[in-house]
Amino acid sequence: MAGDRQDSAGPKVAADVAAFAYLDGAMQVLLVRRKYEPYESYWSLPGGGILPDETLEQAAERHLLEEAGVQDVFMEQLATFSEFARDPRGRVISCCYLALVDARRVTLRPGSDRREAAWRPLEPLLAEIEGGPVLAFDHDTILRYARRRLAYKLEYQNVAWSLLPDRFTMTELRRVYEAGLGRAFEPNNFRRIALGWGVLAEDGERPTGGRPAALYRFAEREPLILAESARYRRAT
Repeated sequence: MAGDRQDSAGPKVAADVAAFAYLDGAMQVLLVRRKYEPYESYWSLPGGGILPDETLEQAAERHLLEEAGVQDVFMEQLATFSEFARDPRGRVISCCYLALVDARRVTLRPGSDRREAAWRPLEPLLAEIEGGPVLAFDHDTILRYARRRLAYKLEYQNVAWSLLPDRFTMTELRRVYEAGLGRAFEPNNFRRIALGWGVLAEDGERPTGGRPAALYRFAEREPLILAESARYRRAT
């Protein structure tokens, strides 16, 4: 039917990644600096087009590795962005992914088509974006959306394991949640709720010079929905 006809070339498809890590006491997002037009020298999220023989997820993984040296991380599909003018070169539909990274295990290295790769503190960057466009393409919009999903994921699932070393203290876990959800928690209340998840196991102690700090690990390192009693919207 005439109403169903499309441009024979069709829109291009891209895979972009909003990758977060807890580093230096703050939640950070991975950015790469573009080497070429459009948006030469602008910072952007890692990403780009897909190859004929790969899936969208494979493309997202490839761009993370090629543009920043990041691989083998937790990643899931975030959302699709399809505004007509999001890329000045023509119609490009982006399937964006959310990635969570233990930055201590990663040495960033920019790829051949990116000048730099760096972790940027998330909250100051979001505040800067509120004053006007900062990132290339529509990546300001993508980042705002991804930040909301990050908080949701931490609140309802046990995915914090992907931001932490294998063993961690309760204080380290609490600080990840405070940075990810954007609010402080009373330490004893947080401990009670975290142990109520049923997904943490004690795993030794860390000497501190005083009373040793108990170490924990996630007994289950696959995404699980946390028990109703552990949801942070119910915490005070």
